[in-house]
Amino acid sequence: MIKTLRQAIFLRLTLFFVLGIIIQTQFNFYPYLLYIAALSLPLLFFSHFSKRILTYSRRWLFGTGLFLLCSSTGGIITHFNLKQSEWIEEGGYRSYMVQLIDEPVRKPQTWMCKVKTSDKITLIYLPVDSVSSSLTPSDWLIIKTHFEKTNQINYIKKGIGARAFVSKNNWRKIEPPSKKGFNLFFYSLKCRRIMLNQLKNILPDEKSFAVAAAISFGYSYEIDQETRQTFAATGTAHILAVSGLHFAIIYSILNFPFSFLGNKRRERIIKQLIILPLLWSFAFLTGSNKLP
Repeated sequence: MIKTLRQAIFLRLTLFFVLGIIIQTQFNFYPYLLYIAALSLPLLFFSHFSKRILTYSRRWLFGTGLFLLCSSTGGIITHFNLKQSEWIEEGGYRSYMVQLIDEPVRKPQTWMCKVKTSDKITLIYLPVDSVSSSLTPSDWLIIKTHFEKTNQINYIKKGIGARAFVSKNNWRKIEPPSKKGFNLFFYSLKCRRIMLNQLKNILPDEKSFAVAAAISFGYSYEIDQETRQTFAATGTAHILAVSGLHFAIIYSILNFPFSFLGNKRRERIIKQLIILPLLWSFAFLTGSNKLP
């Protein structure tokens, strides 16, 4: 195990980063994390000159500096992600101008929409009708409702701090307040929707389409609870979310037809120049999994 950690530098960096996330999740050390990050920089700076200025016995400086930098960075990022989900309770009904930032998800009697209101991410539930059924990501709405703060951990991890039901007469679609030009994230969702419609024509069965959409494009909203439990029971639930495993499989598949190019340095560079853009194209079609 120790030998593996010594050889796999990126594994060590990942473990340091995860440690910072865990610590900040359990304890709020945010102000001190900034000082730790600042302390790590001079350690890394001096370790760069360790062979010329410092003795070999001080080689631990680089490892310590890297450990402190990665751990504090993970904690700082976690702090801001958790802060994003904080919601201050407000009394009564208020009007909000919100923008849809993901595909609306059909529930039994409502459409669940992830929206951005000012600098916060929330969930709203709209009654099913012809207007709500035509909503797409990037649409702007005026809503009048009362948001309730949510403490569910699965929402907090996604940066969602509150949710609300909006009655039929308390919302309307509006024109964008300003033209911000091209948005890559919304365009990727539009392209994914086109691909999903094509997939639905090929697989009219709802369950087959839901599983294929999750595996192929990371669209898991239409998977029912029974299917999720089936995959969980067999230990294969992870394939329903696009992850590094998918990219590794796709990379291996794409690497095979280009193996004829050889394994010299120049040939390897050519292969990467062909394969990496294709991987980025796949990431684009999965919606990039990042909020604008």
